[in-house]
Amino acid sequence: NINIDFPKKIISTLKGKEYLSCNYINIYPTLLPCTATITKSEDNIYVGLGYKVDKIFENTLEKAEINHIIDFLKLLSDKSKFKILILLSHKKMYANEIAEQLNLTNATISHHMRILTLQGLVESTRNQNKTYYYLNSSKFHSLLNGLLGKFKSALILEKEE
Repeated sequence: NINIDFPKKIISTLKGKEYLSCNYINIYPTLLPCTATITKSEDNIYVGLGYKVDKIFENTLEKAEINHIIDFLKLLSDKSKFKILILLSHKKMYANEIAEQLNLTNATISHHMRILTLQGLVESTRNQNKTYYYLNSSKFHSLLNGLLGKFKSALILEKEE
């Protein structure tokens, strides 16, 4: 009785999201209790899971999620990055437009865009000789929901005590 989201989280954590593009995930038990093995052939992924691997990944995934939320909050605390995200929430823009709006240099914008793109909050598309940036709203909402979920969990635990 395994939830399919659990092996998907393990696969994306250990191998990356590109592995999830396969059509079939085959799950099998392993003899070693704390082991997760992942192999891929053509359109199949084979995931071997030990019976205690869920305990390891619960802690690892929880810490990774918290670290991701903390990184998100750090980005929002930077005034320039926050303003860039607000601008991009309204429309696609290229670097010169953003630089002019915020009175920053192109080099500074390039630096901020690289960081925001690496964090997955901003995506880009190329049109002729310009790169247009836009807010990855699904990632943004996911992080906000994760943050809200952490506070709700903390409030529930506090009430139970």
